[in-house]
Amino acid sequence: MTRIVDHIESAWSSGHQRKLMQRATSRLQHLSNALGTGSKRRSSSMSFWDNERFKDCPKEVKEAKGLHLITMSTPNGKKVQVGLEELKEAYGTEFTWSHVNIMTNRQKEPWFLALNHNGRIPVLLDATKKDETGRPFLVMETAAILLYLAKEHDSNDKFGFKDEFERNECLQWMFFGHGGIGPMQGQLNHFGHKDEKIEYAIKRYHDETLRLYGVLDGRLSGSFTGGPEREYLAGKGKGKYSWADISIIPWVAMYERSGIEQAEMDKLPHLQAWIKRCTDRPAAKRGFENYAEPGSK
Repeated sequence: MTRIVDHIESAWSSGHQRKLMQRATSRLQHLSNALGTGSKRRSSSMSFWDNERFKDCPKEVKEAKGLHLITMSTPNGKKVQVGLEELKEAYGTEFTWSHVNIMTNRQKEPWFLALNHNGRIPVLLDATKKDETGRPFLVMETAAILLYLAKEHDSNDKFGFKDEFERNECLQWMFFGHGGIGPMQGQLNHFGHKDEKIEYAIKRYHDETLRLYGVLDGRLSGSFTGGPEREYLAGKGKGKYSWADISIIPWVAMYERSGIEQAEMDKLPHLQAWIKRCTDRPAAKRGFENYAEPGSK
């Protein structure tokens, strides 16, 4: 009899404990769900732009609805300015833009560094691709911005190529400009315009910039291959105006400001003809000239 009683008490105790555990687990789960819901509500109610770091961010940046470019009309800024103007002319692509004066270090302020941690212009915001906090998709680095525009907005490859090898050729020249001409000519500008003249540095970057110009002239003249003359850098035959040209022309077109003399350019006739051919385009003219003050296009 004692064993039977012990067995019943043990069973009752186990069942009772099981029920208590189930109730406790249920309550904990309910509490966890409630806390999670509250956290989600707080998270969803907090906008990307509500952060204190954006208190000095221009209103037109925070309220952008589509593509928005933060720029100054430097060679790197002009690359994207020209690209957007070409897309607008070809497809009707709409965009807005903000001017940032890099001479006053506006690009080093907290709001800008949150958009581009490297603190450089240009930066492209795509407000059509926001996350749950309202954060737009952000693109830094001019080559990356141009490639993004090519993929997302040049659907008919008006400035790109459908052929795999032509597309790769276009990329090669884009990277040539991004990794060669931009850095070298940028350093030439830096040392050439300083009050303290360091002749070795000026000569070194002058000569390297001119050498790179020679590579472009050789490509356009066909002198390296014995082939026919070209009008543009990438594509079969004479080539086609493409993202490759857009990514390089803003640097080369400012050769005089960089201290490259006209007598030196006269030795590169195909390059000079290419400069005129590219900068005569209506969209390129707008990209070069219309970005001195804040505004929209």
